[in-house]
Amino acid sequence: MQNKTVLLTGASGFVGRHVLKALTEQDCNIIATYHNTKISDQSNVNWIKADINDPSSFELLNSNIDFIIHTAGLVSYDPKFEKTLYRVNQIGTANLVNFALDKSVKKFIYISSASTLRRSSDETLIHENVPGSPIFYSNYAKSKFLGEMEVRRGEAEGLDIAIINPSLILGFGDWNKGSCNIFKKAAEGLRFYPSGNVGLVMIEDVVNMIIKILFDDFNTNANILLNSETWTYKKLFDKITTFFGTKNPSIEVGNFLSKIASIADGIKSKVTSQERLISPESTYQINQKISYEQSKILQTIEYKLIPILPKLQLICDEYKLNYIN
Repeated sequence: MQNKTVLLTGASGFVGRHVLKALTEQDCNIIATYHNTKISDQSNVNWIKADINDPSSFELLNSNIDFIIHTAGLVSYDPKFEKTLYRVNQIGTANLVNFALDKSVKKFIYISSASTLRRSSDETLIHENVPGSPIFYSNYAKSKFLGEMEVRRGEAEGLDIAIINPSLILGFGDWNKGSCNIFKKAAEGLRFYPSGNVGLVMIEDVVNMIIKILFDDFNTNANILLNSETWTYKKLFDKITTFFGTKNPSIEVGNFLSKIASIADGIKSKVTSQERLISPESTYQINQKISYEQSKILQTIEYKLIPILPKLQLICDEYKLNYIN
């Protein structure tokens, strides 16, 4: 990998920051893109402000690029961001694939979502090889799947690709955004919990898989599902609130109460112009009983995913240290 150049998109985001840290510990050149805010300057990182929806912004990247890790994307279940989801996750990925083909990039790694792996034969089972046509319960899932299709198009045109499909990623980050917000809510105290379950994976596993694909010469064109354990939301919320020393949630919110909450949140969003936190898409998903089958690829390479509980307490301690104490 010496003198090889890695382009990392979304380097200032939750996943991107952790990937960037791992890359700085490797012997490679790093080009990190950001859209709005970059992390503090690092001597071995070349920061570039770029927009995946503006191909001309990549014209500044004149150096040879060997690998692309595409973590940039939009996560939202708010209906008003429907068009933006497709513009960023599908069209933006298509632009980056075109750039990779033009630059003769050696490998393209796309961070997708486990939600793209649902199939009509068993819509509650998530696995890499379930037969049937895709089923989507959110525009986010569909937009990420269409992003995968753009990556597959690149593969058909000669691009070496890998697609990683993580479930809910747990780790330390900005607890005002994305999946990290669950820790802020727990620290403030939770009264309610959804009736469904959720797949969980540690951010370290996502990073480790990316590094393995790059540096261990691990080649696969299959989707790689990353899901360590499947918990009920009740268990997840109980554990986090216990680690924060706040009261465990006690009121289960099923489909009926979720619909009422969604309507109320929709009204609040219109009044405050803030993004919806509870939408019909999100409420339906969090009340489903989903199962995950272990990844066959991980079995083949004998990679062991990190157990959730021990790491979860360490993450909560890190949030307390940085946001509370």
